[in-house]
Amino acid sequence: MYSWNALYQARKGSAVPAVCQILAIVLLLPAAGLHGAPALHVGQTSFGFGTVHDDGPVEHCFLVENRGDSVLVIEKVESDCEGCLEFTVEADSIPPAAGSLIELSLDTRMLEGDVAKNLVLRTNDPENPIVVLSVWGRVAPWYVVAPRSLCFHRIGKTAPVRGEIVIGDAAARAWNLSRATCDSPRFAASLEKGPAQGRVALAV
Repeated sequence: MYSWNALYQARKGSAVPAVCQILAIVLLLPAAGLHGAPALHVGQTSFGFGTVHDDGPVEHCFLVENRGDSVLVIEKVESDCEGCLEFTVEADSIPPAAGSLIELSLDTRMLEGDVAKNLVLRTNDPENPIVVLSVWGRVAPWYVVAPRSLCFHRIGKTAPVRGEIVIGDAAARAWNLSRATCDSPRFAASLEKGPAQGRVALAV
């Protein structure tokens, strides 16, 4: 393989046309770019956690490997649910033949029903720069709350406005709700017998 110095000396002391010398340099440059690139590899890109209750986090680890010839850099990680899907990156610079763990924690307390959440990893791999990591499953609530929020619209100053939320056990277990409190002095909450057995009405 020619070096820049060798090509320069050949040009000075040789009768080879300058066009041929320039062509040789152009042909050598792409070959140099084929070496030293990182290669992103993730063997498992999705995790199904089955059916869980809404009382704690679901945790899982994904292994990100570098099967290339230079350092793989995880440049950015984006969650599509900032309030419920948290993550920790063990190392954002991964040497060749090494790996880094991406730890996920999904807060099920904010979720219900069929769930699918994603993390998007952006790296410096020239051939495969982006990979999506997914967690999915079903979140079954311990308690049924309907409705989950109350909207009073416009409230006048003369007469109080009343709303009701019915709370029940989804698994028909024996349970007891002892009290209800409000964090605002403008509201008052009380517990009443619900419309069906095993249900409690929260009056606001």
